[in-house]
Amino acid sequence: MSSRLRISSTVMSRRQPNQATVFNDCDNIERQMQEDEHKIWGWVVYRSDYSSEEDWQEFLQRLRHVWITTSLKIKTFLTATIREHFRVWAATASEQEQGAGPARSQRYQFCIQVDSDALHSVVHNPLSPGDSGYRNNRGWVKLIWKDWEPAADDAMEWRDEQPVEGIALNDVGWCRATYEYIMPTMYAMIRSRNDWYREYRRPPKVIHG
Repeated sequence: MSSRLRISSTVMSRRQPNQATVFNDCDNIERQMQEDEHKIWGWVVYRSDYSSEEDWQEFLQRLRHVWITTSLKIKTFLTATIREHFRVWAATASEQEQGAGPARSQRYQFCIQVDSDALHSVVHNPLSPGDSGYRNNRGWVKLIWKDWEPAADDAMEWRDEQPVEGIALNDVGWCRATYEYIMPTMYAMIRSRNDWYREYRRPPKVIHG
C-alpha cells in the first residue's frame, strides 16, 4: 500500500494549504522518501548529444525550473547501452548515496536520456515555464525503465507498427514524457512495474499528464 493511501484526504498540505496533501506531488515524494529511509531524490539524467553546448546550457536552464537531478555523460545514443550503464550504476548507488538499499525509490528504477531529438524539442520550444500556454507545449525527454526485458508474447500485437530502435513490441522499454510533467508529477507516481504499465505510451506518443 502506498503512502498516499494511508493519508486521509481531509489532511491539507503545508505547501499548498488549499489542497489535500494526498494530491500534492511534493508531499507524496516526501512521504516516499521517509518510507524508503532516503535523503536524496531526483532522476539521473544522461546527456547523449554534444552537438551544441549552447543548447545544452539552455536545456539545463529550463530543467532547473522543475527538476532535481544528477547528470551523467555518456557518448552513445543507444537506449540499450544507457540502460546497461544505469543498471551498473544503480546496483551500488543507493548504498553510496543513502546509506541504505534502494527500496522502491524511482531514482534507482528509471533514468532520463536527453538525445538530440529530446534536446531540440525542449530548447526550441518557444515558451518557458510561467508563460501562457506553456503546459500545452511538447518539449520532452526519454524515460528509460532499468528492468525492462523484451516480452516474447508481445511481439505479434504490434507487427504492423514501425519498429522503435529496431523493436516492434508494444513496450519498447522507454517512453517520451514532457519535461514539465516528468517532475514532480510523474516522479511521484511511478514506483513499480504496474505504475510503468499504467503510464507508458509507445513512442512517438508523448506523456503529458
